[in-house]
Amino acid sequence: MKNKFHCILLVDDNVADNRYNQIIMEEMDITEKVLVAASAQEAINILSQQETPHPDLILLDINMPGMNGWEFLEAYKNLYINEKSTSMIVVLTTSMNPEDRKKAAQITGIAAYEIKPLTQHLLQKMLLKYLPGTGSGQ
Repeated sequence: MKNKFHCILLVDDNVADNRYNQIIMEEMDITEKVLVAASAQEAINILSQQETPHPDLILLDINMPGMNGWEFLEAYKNLYINEKSTSMIVVLTTSMNPEDRKKAAQITGIAAYEIKPLTQHLLQKMLLKYLPGTGSGQ
């Protein structure tokens, strides 16, 4: 059986990006389930539901209206979720601002800072790095 993530959560206010990312994941067959949140608050609501599978990987945009990615990280930190420590959070953004990259590097829980667009190569790199038993993430 092919190694896959159990669940990936996409958090981005851009519907087209979410759909594109979901299609790439489905084509690569790297996850059992993709959850999509069109806002950071929607992501918090999804993660707060007990029946929702906890994601192995969260792809988080930073620049969103309402609650932005940084505010999501604060709210996420305060959620009571047993599996929270097993999630890898990857910032996936268009922001090339060095201050954003520096800020992300200082936040515990952010595994990586990547620039959009999401590509098959980048997803393969994440699979190898963050899925136990597939590469250096062991």
